Amino acid sequence: MTDVVAIYGGSFDPPHIGHFLAMASVLALEKVDKIVMVPSAFHPFGKGVAPFEDRVKMSRLVAKKFPRGRVIVSDIEKRKKLDGKTINTIRALRIEMNLQKLRFLVGADILKEKDKWYRFDEIEKEAPLIIIGRKGGENCFGYDFLPEVSPVSSTMIRNMLKEGKDCRAFVFPEVLEYIERRGLYK
Repeated sequence: MTDVVAIYGGSFDPPHIGHFLAMASVLALEKVDKIVMVPSAFHPFGKGVAPFEDRVKMSRLVAKKFPRGRVIVSDIEKRKKLDGKTINTIRALRIEMNLQKLRFLVGADILKEKDKWYRFDEIEKEAPLIIIGRKGGENCFGYDFLPEVSPVSSTMIRNMLKEGKDCRAFVFPEVLEYIERRGLYK
């Protein structure tokens, strides 16, 4: 039997409990055997992000919370010098990992911006969407999606860290220790 693998791309800047809960929901509720987290090497809409290597390391700390091999982190976008276009990342992962059955995990809020994505229709064909409910994605007619698992966002976490607020309820201790050790988001 061929494994069904969901690709979960994002800035993961930083990865937080919302990302974890989204992946846990997909593994529990969808017919998915494994999730590949793909931190973006370049943000297609020009957002400034923490260094790529830091986001990969923090993502790996979150992936370790799952049973061995259920969630892995790929650095393919940087390693293969990909252009940040999702369809190209999906195709590169398919080849590199010899993947047959792919899904693409996104938040419902992304659907409002699908016209900005490069070849979104091809993404949907090559890796049918698994959509997690998110604020801002309520009016996505024609799509089924899982309920929202958490309103937490990376922007919220970064702002809390900049303001010196306690965000331990939203970020795993190992990730928070990493952030503090590296001096990120000050």
